[in-house]
Amino acid sequence: MSRQAETLRESQALFSGVINSAMDAVMTVDSAQRVVLFNLAAEQMFGCVAAEALGSSLDRFIPVRFREAHRGHIEKFSGTGVTSRRMGALER
Repeated sequence: MSRQAETLRESQALFSGVINSAMDAVMTVDSAQRVVLFNLAAEQMFGCVAAEALGSSLDRFIPVRFREAHRGHIEKFSGTGVTSRRMGALER
């Protein structure tokens, strides 16, 4: 294994450790709103193991009554050029 590949593997392991040790739920979605990262705290919060969550639609985790509004927020957010924000953070 090359040194570069080893460094990448170590970095990925460190990242995984940090995310999975977080006390807060961490969920990341791709541009199609499919779950690509789901940590242990998210498993506890949503009662769903990561293996089931990964690849599923974000809508699965949003109550039906909020889904339409959330889609509007996503469209607005995607037009800002900002790449991350805290859930529930106030807009300025």
